[in-house]
Amino acid sequence: MTLLAVVLLTTPTNAQTEQTYSHYYPKLPKVEMSEAKTNLAYLLRETRFATKNGHKTPENVDVFDDRFEMTFKNKYKRTFYFSYMLNFALGVTETFYPDYKFYTWFISLGDYTISKSRDDLEKLTDYFYFFQYQLLTQRYDSLIAVFEPLATQYRALKVKPSVSEEQRKYIVQANAFNQQKMYKNAIELYCKAIEIDPTAYPAAYTNLALLSAQILDFQAAIFYMKKYLLLEPEADDARSSQDKIYEWEAKIGK
Repeated sequence: MTLLAVVLLTTPTNAQTEQTYSHYYPKLPKVEMSEAKTNLAYLLRETRFATKNGHKTPENVDVFDDRFEMTFKNKYKRTFYFSYMLNFALGVTETFYPDYKFYTWFISLGDYTISKSRDDLEKLTDYFYFFQYQLLTQRYDSLIAVFEPLATQYRALKVKPSVSEEQRKYIVQANAFNQQKMYKNAIELYCKAIEIDPTAYPAAYTNLALLSAQILDFQAAIFYMKKYLLLEPEADDARSSQDKIYEWEAKIGK
C-alpha cells in the first residue's frame, strides 16, 4: 500500500550539499473542525506543488474529515487521506546549500513536493497535524482501553512476571542505541521487548515515552507514559511521570 508521507524532507545528499536540521513540532490550531477545514483548504489553494511533470497549483481544494481533494487545471484530481499520516511524525527539516548560502524547506506528499517559506510550511504542518491528531487520539485511546485489563491483572499479582532472557537482550541493545542517540533504533527494540511480554518490564514504557519525545513524537510519548502509569500508579516516579505528560501536552498545544 502506498502511504502518504507528510514529513519535511531534505533533498538527497551529495558532495556539495550540507544538511542541517532545525526541528519544529506542529502545534494544534485553536479552531473548530469547520474552521480547520476552511483554513487548510485556503493554504493548499495558495500552494504550488512540484511533480516530475512540473509545477501545479490546485484550482480547487475540498477538505473533509478524513481526506482532502485537490482539482488541478486539467481537471485532474488528487485525493490524500489523513489516515496515511499516522505513521509519520510531522516536523520541519532544513537543508542548507553551502555553495549558494541559502536554506530550503520541503513537504513531501507522495510524489508531490511543496517548497515554500518556513513560516508557510509551519502553518501547513499545523493544520495537517490538526487532522492527524484526531485520528491518533482515537487510535491511542482504543489501545489504552485494550491495555487497561492487562494492567489491572498485573497490579493484582503478588509475584510480578520476570524479564525473559530474550527480552533482556532487546533491552540491553535498546539502551546501547539510546547511548548512541540512535533513538528510532532504540524504540524499535523496546517495542520488540514488550511484544514478548507487555507487563514484565514496566520501565520499558517510560523509556519508550522519553525516546519518543527525543524524536518529537509527543503524542506517542504521552501514550507510552500513560501505559506506564497504568502499570505502576504508585511508583516513586509516578508524580514526575504525570508531570512529563503535562509538559508534552503543552508542546502539542493541548
